[in-house]
Amino acid sequence: MNNGKIYTEFKISFENDFINRFYNVTPAQTKMLKKMTLRVHGKIDKIFIRKLEKLAKENPNLPQIKNFITVAYYKVGNTAKSLEVNTQILHDFPDYLHARLNAANHHIHKDEPDHALAYLGENLDLGALFPNRAEFHFSEVQSYYYTTVIYAIAKRDLSLAENRFEVYISIDEDNPRIDELAERIADLKFDLTIDKHNEISERIGNEPPVTDRIIPPVFNHQEIHQLYQLGFKDSEAVLDQILALPRATVIQDLEMVLQDGIERYPHFLEEDWSVFTHSFALHAMFLLMDLKATASLKPVLNFLHYDEEFLEFYIGDFLTDDIWQCVYVLGKDQPKLLKEFLMQTGNYCFAKSLVSQAILQISIQEPLRTAEIEKVFLELLSFFISANEDDNVIDPTFIALMIGDIGDGKFVNLYSLIEKLYKLDFVDFSLEGDYDNFIKNIEVSTGSSYFLQTLTEIYLSANFCEEADSDDSDYLSSPFNDSKVIQMIPATTVKVQRNDPCPCGSGKKYKKCCG
Repeated sequence: MNNGKIYTEFKISFENDFINRFYNVTPAQTKMLKKMTLRVHGKIDKIFIRKLEKLAKENPNLPQIKNFITVAYYKVGNTAKSLEVNTQILHDFPDYLHARLNAANHHIHKDEPDHALAYLGENLDLGALFPNRAEFHFSEVQSYYYTTVIYAIAKRDLSLAENRFEVYISIDEDNPRIDELAERIADLKFDLTIDKHNEISERIGNEPPVTDRIIPPVFNHQEIHQLYQLGFKDSEAVLDQILALPRATVIQDLEMVLQDGIERYPHFLEEDWSVFTHSFALHAMFLLMDLKATASLKPVLNFLHYDEEFLEFYIGDFLTDDIWQCVYVLGKDQPKLLKEFLMQTGNYCFAKSLVSQAILQISIQEPLRTAEIEKVFLELLSFFISANEDDNVIDPTFIALMIGDIGDGKFVNLYSLIEKLYKLDFVDFSLEGDYDNFIKNIEVSTGSSYFLQTLTEIYLSANFCEEADSDDSDYLSSPFNDSKVIQMIPATTVKVQRNDPCPCGSGKKYKKCCG
């Protein structure tokens, strides 16, 4: 495949009658072809097609007329007949370039680019395709290299597409189709980047250990077992009861709850999921937060270091909603442990993101520590810049979320390092845009939209979500369920920016919620 060489040198003719001379077209035929060229770009009907077929029989030396027939049939929607005529042209005139391009484009549009290569030539080079020709008409060269770019895009070969595009521009830099091809190549680059980031993300993931344990642990306090049958509604009495237990032993029990969630994960997977029977790990983390059990940061981070499936099972939406508060309260005086978590291999991107949010909150809640937190982010950025994809720590989605936090913190001294990450293609720009877009976003950003809540506030919010997800039968029987009082709110066309508050009302930024 010709990825390096531009194209074989040949002469390009701009004379209108070049093709006609090539096929020994008579003056009368030239006049007829000009007339048909204008006609084929207008309205097509059966009468015109019959006329073209009659002219083709009368002028068997002219592949141009049969090419008009293929165009006419295609325009009236008869693709099968168009292909049939084009195949006949290739049989009678195997070197007629436009018939070759018709066939190649057919296969490209059918998502069969490999079949197109038979008509374009292995090297995607017009001179190599017709080694006995030293001269081509401008329209032939232009059409051929346009098709080679489309072929390369269909093959998802960015390097080849850019190479053939360079050829196309060199032929006629004022061609209006250049912008179209540039946009299609940009779309290809975006798609390939997303595919690459997804592939990297799929490699990341720490699977929990596989055990056959089904027996619950032996706790210091029997009250802890209530967490395994507790939702968020009407939970205050149970939580108060547990918080009133001796501090040292209740903290030990809550850490055991987290470890139990890991060790008995296969067992809980087999049960029907319920907010009452599967929220025990969340309760344990929130209780440890309320107790300010800073020594429990390691067990909490250990729980959070498992893969997406594990965390979605136990934590779900809390992963991007409230758990950062637990990590912040337990880890605000241990930023080194938080930093190390973000450097570990295989941690889930949204688990890392909540830790990054917690680190940012340290500087927001304690402005005197801003320089300290800037240094933490500096070390993180430097770490990722020096890493490579095989290290299993480059997670473009997380890096994009982290640099969003850095932007929220207005750590302007770190922007040059962020630019380096963009140049290394380590940032998922579907979240933050390119580097220029990132700078533009942070200039209008109002900073972090997250705020600390008490345990009661967290549970009230969770209780609301629990009720919203519950059976709707109460609504159906409600005396207020009257269609006459329902007022439709008209949709708006206001575009929500990535850093704007999410319109769903979660309080999070759009990019970290519904975006």
